[in-house]
Amino acid sequence: MYNCEIYCVLNNNQSTPPLDQKIDDIAKTLYQKDIRVLYNTDVKSDPKAICNALFESEQTSDAPNYNIFINALDTTDASSFKKLFYDFIIKSEQNIVPNEDNKGKIAKVKISSLGEIANGYKGYCFRIFDKQYIVLPQAELCGMDVVDMINIAVDKAEQIFERNSVEHPDGIAFVEGKRKKQGFIKSFIPQKSDSKNQKVRKCIVLVAIFVIIFASGYLINELIIQPFLNDQITSEIHAIAYGNDNKDDPNKPAQDWDALKKINKEIVGWITIDGTKIDYPVLEHKGDTEYSQYYLNRTYKKDWSGFGSIFVDYRSKKSVKSKNVILHGHNIRDGSMFHSLVNYGDLKGNLNYYKKHPVVEFNTPEGDQKYKIISVFKTNVLYDHGYFFNYMQGSFHSDAEFMNFVYNCRVRSLINCPVMV
Repeated sequence: MYNCEIYCVLNNNQSTPPLDQKIDDIAKTLYQKDIRVLYNTDVKSDPKAICNALFESEQTSDAPNYNIFINALDTTDASSFKKLFYDFIIKSEQNIVPNEDNKGKIAKVKISSLGEIANGYKGYCFRIFDKQYIVLPQAELCGMDVVDMINIAVDKAEQIFERNSVEHPDGIAFVEGKRKKQGFIKSFIPQKSDSKNQKVRKCIVLVAIFVIIFASGYLINELIIQPFLNDQITSEIHAIAYGNDNKDDPNKPAQDWDALKKINKEIVGWITIDGTKIDYPVLEHKGDTEYSQYYLNRTYKKDWSGFGSIFVDYRSKKSVKSKNVILHGHNIRDGSMFHSLVNYGDLKGNLNYYKKHPVVEFNTPEGDQKYKIISVFKTNVLYDHGYFFNYMQGSFHSDAEFMNFVYNCRVRSLINCPVMV
């Protein structure tokens, strides 16, 4: 026995008797044909409403095998049928996956006419696998009782389905051609008419698309946009710092400190290592603490930047005049900021690199200075990691304490630097 759902199509321009008045008689008539009416549903005369109602019905656990639409058609030709039901039929065709024998072909639902019901009005039927559909004209246009109309239509539909069962047992024909493109919205955005599996698949695809877009945007920003912006602001400060053309004059400062101070009064020095990208202003913010370093993620213009700036640690109490001037800078993958320092040594020292770049030039408004590197070492920064050497000691109580600090730096060096202190 088939399970059946009766749909009464509600037309705003027509007063339709409620289906409840006839449903018992319809159920009795269909039961004699081994068709059991489980549901009766009112649906608007709208292709989207009909499409949604059918797809929602298919997702129920006891989805009906028979779907009969009464009061649906109001034209003697097929135009009203096409208008109301082609959306559902086309979407159903797009969801059918051809088997190996029909690979490369597209599915077409076989639609059959039930012939004239009365007064020139026709009905239609079609089948999609185990689902059978019958669409009937408005009873009052045909001038006959809806129960009689359904009785006649079901008999005609059964004959058509049986006749077509040999060539098209599932009501589907596979023909040569290309599937019609659905467009982005229907292909990726979940629709009310989609099955549960389709909605899940589309949601997964959407999440994947957003992840790819976000990851691509992040990589483009990190690898292209931010390095480009950092190069720009670096070029700007270089043009200002070296605008006085004093670099080749040993009697004048290499940088234009008056111009630099106009840009930012917290520019206190300039560090350069010849042959590397290290050629930057050094900044100092008096409000820094252990938990807040102002220029850690800011440019000399005080704008936020993941590249940050080269800046003096707050533990160097006397700023650039401290016995130990501690400078911080990020290790950026594009080679900028303090990345070049890694080349001096990682797990072991790089003596060849050290020989090519043995001097750090550190200039301040008080004068230009060159420093020979006396040690290259790696050390832990937390007591939790083992013995902690406090390399970030900015001031000392005596020369002996300072020289002990120098000794501890030198014994940790990955390179034997032959430099007198």
